[in-house]
Amino acid sequence: MLLQRRECPVVFGGPSLRLARDMHADRFDYRPPARRGDLHRLLAENPGRRGCALLTDGVFGESMAVSPSECIDLLQAGWMLFGASSMGALRAADCSQVGMVGIGDIFFAYRTGYYRSDADVAVLYQADTQNEISMSLAHADHLVRELALRYPINDIGRRFLLRALREVPWYDRSPALAADIIARCFGEPALHSEVLSLWRDPRHNPKVRDATNACNLLSRYFLRK
Repeated sequence: MLLQRRECPVVFGGPSLRLARDMHADRFDYRPPARRGDLHRLLAENPGRRGCALLTDGVFGESMAVSPSECIDLLQAGWMLFGASSMGALRAADCSQVGMVGIGDIFFAYRTGYYRSDADVAVLYQADTQNEISMSLAHADHLVRELALRYPINDIGRRFLLRALREVPWYDRSPALAADIIARCFGEPALHSEVLSLWRDPRHNPKVRDATNACNLLSRYFLRK
């Protein structure tokens, strides 16, 4: 069995997959961000099959999110289930003790308690283009860490900054508002445009990085002959 080529893994996601889709265009069965019922539909579509699925992005506010019980049902049916980036990282932290495998920094942040809430990764995006129109706390946190390497800010200042960002509801945290808060807390007004530039670049998005790494690992090991 280990020497046979595996079936195409199912990958759920949206904005986090923007680089992975280009790198692995034909290697995965790509589906939209996961929502309640999607994992049960996998079981219904493939009775008796033991496949592989990766969760990255999922819906948060506009409909019901994929539940931990769905993840457990898929695992108990013999599927391999991985999670990264956003909803996938959150559910992997929820279900790691029953066999779901988490990948990436955001999963590790949830597993260790650094992130605790769905709202830490939640983001609004356009349904047709899957472009983000708000900034997740995890993304803002990553940008703050990058900027702190070049602009002075002490630990107290950084904690105050993250608290200010967290206090903005996830659906109201526009990139412009987040950039205002970051520039003000650093005391560097010119940082506003730099934050927006970094936000637009997927290479500085921790969700994109984690999803890309997850797809790379599945391509390298799961799909290997």
